Amino acid sequence: MTLVAVAPHTRLTGVPKETARLDAYERVELVEALHRTWRTDAHAVGYLAAGFGPRQPRLTKGAVLEGLYNAQTTVFFCDIDNPRHEAWTDEMRAAAFAFDAHHLQTEGVYHTRSGRRLVQPLAEPLPVLAAEWHIRRWLLELEGRGYLVDWSCTDWTRHFRLPHVRRDGRAFTSPVVDLSRMQPISIDRADEPSPSAPRPRAPRRQGGGAAVAFSSELPERWHALVEPLARAIRQTVTQDWHACYLALGGALLGRGVPPEHLPELVHAIAVAADSVKPENHAIGARDTAGRWLDALPITGLNSLALEWPGVADTVERVTLTARGERVQALVEAPPAVPPQSLADTVAALERTLRDAPNGLSVIKAECGLGKTRSAETVAAERSAKRHLMVVDSARAPTQSKTSISVDKNSLALQVAANLRAHGVAVRRYFGALSVRRPDGTPECRYHASAGPMVAGGQSIRWEFCLGRGKEPCEFYDECSAKDGVEGPDDARVTVGTHPLLAELASAAGSTGLLVIDEPPPVLAVEKLAREDLATTARCLSAFEPLFSDALAPVVAAASAWFDAPDKMWADMSDTLDVSDAFGPDARQRHAPPILRQNVFVARRSPRYAGMLGTASRVLWALYRAVMGPAAVALEDGVISIAAPNDRLAAALRRDGSTIVTDANADIHLPSYARIIGYTPPFHHFAARDGAAVERSLHRYSGATRRNWFEHGRLVLTTGVLLAIGTVFDWAGSERFGLITFRTLEILIRGLIQPRNADVEREWKEAGQNIEILRVARLDGPDLEGRAVELGHYGATRGLDHWKELDMVATLGDPWPHLGDVRLGADFTEGDPDSMAEAMARAELEQAHGRLRTVHRTRPARAIHVGALVPGGSGWSSGQVRVERADNGRPKNLPRMLPDEARAIVEELGGVGAAVSHLGCDRSTLKRYLAGARGIPVSVAAKLKTLALNQGMGGDGSETPYREMSPLIGVSEPSLQYGLAIGVSEPSQPKKDVA
Repeated sequence: MTLVAVAPHTRLTGVPKETARLDAYERVELVEALHRTWRTDAHAVGYLAAGFGPRQPRLTKGAVLEGLYNAQTTVFFCDIDNPRHEAWTDEMRAAAFAFDAHHLQTEGVYHTRSGRRLVQPLAEPLPVLAAEWHIRRWLLELEGRGYLVDWSCTDWTRHFRLPHVRRDGRAFTSPVVDLSRMQPISIDRADEPSPSAPRPRAPRRQGGGAAVAFSSELPERWHALVEPLARAIRQTVTQDWHACYLALGGALLGRGVPPEHLPELVHAIAVAADSVKPENHAIGARDTAGRWLDALPITGLNSLALEWPGVADTVERVTLTARGERVQALVEAPPAVPPQSLADTVAALERTLRDAPNGLSVIKAECGLGKTRSAETVAAERSAKRHLMVVDSARAPTQSKTSISVDKNSLALQVAANLRAHGVAVRRYFGALSVRRPDGTPECRYHASAGPMVAGGQSIRWEFCLGRGKEPCEFYDECSAKDGVEGPDDARVTVGTHPLLAELASAAGSTGLLVIDEPPPVLAVEKLAREDLATTARCLSAFEPLFSDALAPVVAAASAWFDAPDKMWADMSDTLDVSDAFGPDARQRHAPPILRQNVFVARRSPRYAGMLGTASRVLWALYRAVMGPAAVALEDGVISIAAPNDRLAAALRRDGSTIVTDANADIHLPSYARIIGYTPPFHHFAARDGAAVERSLHRYSGATRRNWFEHGRLVLTTGVLLAIGTVFDWAGSERFGLITFRTLEILIRGLIQPRNADVEREWKEAGQNIEILRVARLDGPDLEGRAVELGHYGATRGLDHWKELDMVATLGDPWPHLGDVRLGADFTEGDPDSMAEAMARAELEQAHGRLRTVHRTRPARAIHVGALVPGGSGWSSGQVRVERADNGRPKNLPRMLPDEARAIVEELGGVGAAVSHLGCDRSTLKRYLAGARGIPVSVAAKLKTLALNQGMGGDGSETPYREMSPLIGVSEPSLQYGLAIGVSEPSQPKKDVA
């Protein structure tokens, strides 16, 4: 019987970290594991830890190398990805069936979302330290049969998702699980090399790679690389041939060529390039492959980019990763709709608004078209309609009323002003808390208390202003905000913000038009922390007894969930019932009912109002979680509850014509269809650039929050500083606009204004370490006085004044919170990865839309530094110049010496305490401290940050940080080259020291 270890998900901590659970993985018989329907996102590993019973912990390689644990491999897995990771089609699946029928021998197979996985059980378990050599031999054999294997499957610690799981919050069932051929095989261990023990440095050896089973056959997939690379060498290399071929070998390894095939591939390239010493280059490739596997320094793509850029460009072109292929496909694809002239596009947009049918219609209008202005034009036309017959009626004619809902009060005021300037009577709805006096202070005297109550879903006008009709606010008669409306009662055009959609829909009536411009999210996501639930439990008595009694068990279940994170919400809530929480008036209630006397106390006590508002928000979210429809998840110590936005849903379902206008409407179309029960008409409008626009994408895969931030705090690395330097080098001395992450916006402002105390205060308020800002000023590019307008993702729509700029840059990929995306995907039954990418590209489209390219009369330039292609028709059709920025994480430059690292680690409490912060295992950290391996900049930066947070100098002393050696050394030549030379640390243990 062959066993595998199964984890509920892949986010479990491995031993020897203190947070590792010794019972995290369940041991299951292989066939059962492959056939069982799991209630979690179950993943299997092919090893069993020695000394454990039916359950075991997650192991790390370091724990085994140090002799802390022993383990044996029982199963080999191999992933076979579809081309470009595409989803299955009927033709692809038929071809896979036919191929497997002729080439599978003793393996089982099951299909994944975008590929298939081969499973090979072993007759006798293998020690894990010997397993990878045998896995590589098995993968070579599979390649010989014609399979396009994923060589990253050689890692014995790798997790493999099982066939039938809950993926991204919903059930995923593999359509194919074929175990008919699967049977255990015996492994011949006669020529197995001795396991490599960790050592400070391996001696350089001629021909290297004694533990590599080099292949003399070159699969077809690698043959395709020979001629393009040989041509590049013939055309661009005139000297230092040996160094070039060594760097080429390292570059090919970094781009996915397995070490087993490297010598034969380099030999074939050298022969095709007319080398006089192809055998010598093959020997050099063997040495490179051996050093690669031993984690020793090699030259690679960075060296090629510096000395032989033509060869480096060819390597990148012929070895595109799945992400690279995706980028290339996007920038070369034709636009979704052919862009027309601006005049024709606006005319077509206005026709669509005029002719809106009954029900919902959705309009995607790319940035800069002026969809709000078009809505104003159509509203003005409709308001001028007369009765078809001369009648004495005070009622407005059919199809003459229009309501426009926008996302900000400032925009609502602007729309109302524009229409009034053209003689149109407008009635504007507004929230009481949005009104300000001439001096800028709130009109509402109880603004501090009202804010948290509104955040909790309570009606401030009913609870505070009118006092439930029993005890109105004492300032009611003199308050200009109490009515929440201004303008004539008979106005045919109504304007307001999205929270007032119900009032706006009512004003339009069933024969009027409701335009929802840039609508709010379809799903309202509430985040509940443990302390929020504690506050709610204390405040339950402040609510109506019927409601609080019904919700008390739900609060208790949610609180208990934090202590049982492996369970599903269904497990915690399957016996809960809140259907009678509101009694017979449930349909009339839209927020938790607070006892009247507690509302009066909250009016005068902002602190109590804050507690009551929190409790109201939590109780309403939990009520929705139980009643549904809702998606609920616990991740990173926070409960997320996603439920449809009731106000938006009611507006979308209303009787009459409703139009949603949004630059990103296509992303939300499935959600709209789910809410209204049918697929609404969809219209897409795009216009040509008004003048020439040069667009560039500097591909930098590390430009994400995940790589640059840890727990919300910036980790300062050369990658961050060089990315900033690249943007400013691109802009030159001209004024330009830059949009990036909020924290980086503050950092860049601090570099531009190094003596501005307000920036330091803003940095601290953002939860950042002030010493990181000071170090960045010392080590970063000199930006003092540079002319730049700054903005950040999520707040780009208010930057209309940027249309006067001729250059806009975006820095970093604004991926949304993936947990929230998974909740949304669960609601729409969509693919969360595709949704997340579409949302990030849409945010970039909004940012670059600040150039207002369709209205331009002067040429403009735009750049994105990141791995994503911005959305919009301008970033397609081959109009984008794609340039290499780097290959991954920050380069492994040994800027921190072992003595300095040892002092910090000792101050932190030793190796065991330090590894929990650094993301590496104990054995790796010990090798850094012993000088056996250079300390990566990312690790050095974290150590320095930890030292700063401990109040230490970087060397463990009390020396002020500004007097210390720099956190990271960024030389002027490096900044001059910027990211074009590639500053990276590949994910595998290998380095380019050129």
